[in-house]
Amino acid sequence: MLELVPRQPELYGLLGEIYAQMGADDPSGGLYPQAVKAYEEAINLQRNERRYYEGLAEVYHQMGKSFEAVKVWNRYLDVNANDPEARYKLAQYQSRTGNWLEAVREAKLAIALDPLNTSYRSFLANLYLSEGMVYEATQQWEAIVQINPKDPSFRLQLAILYEKLSKFDKALGEYRAVLDLQPGNQIAQQKTRIDD
Repeated sequence: MLELVPRQPELYGLLGEIYAQMGADDPSGGLYPQAVKAYEEAINLQRNERRYYEGLAEVYHQMGKSFEAVKVWNRYLDVNANDPEARYKLAQYQSRTGNWLEAVREAKLAIALDPLNTSYRSFLANLYLSEGMVYEATQQWEAIVQINPKDPSFRLQLAILYEKLSKFDKALGEYRAVLDLQPGNQIAQQKTRIDD
């Protein structure tokens, strides 16, 4: 069918989406290779369009080939090195493949490109926590709270980390800040009751 239509990346991208969805609904996953071909064609026609790479990476992930997804994101970043969202996606796939150091490196690059993005910072903090690096995770949560001081969930996470570091006065201050923002927060109520 597509041979009769002018080669338009949008059509191949749409076809990739359709095959990917059909592949997800098919227990054998037999349509995933067609999704890969369609996305590859879309990429060949429009090399700098992130959504085609994202679709292709997700298809590989659904196929259980996260290492291939890493390669897809690296290809995209060869063309668009300063895309923080792509760096973040690559960090996520690096983490899924167990490549912790590369995941941290890519998350840091994403943050350098978009320092106010709290999703990138919380992802990096979680990477640090997965290796028991509480101090480094706390630094990220401190930055997150500076970016968005009115989010009680951010302040609660920071308070918990301060407790892990035995910085009880700082933890208490954060629990109180949580209560200022969300008076009914049970965790913060319990923690401040203990210390009062």
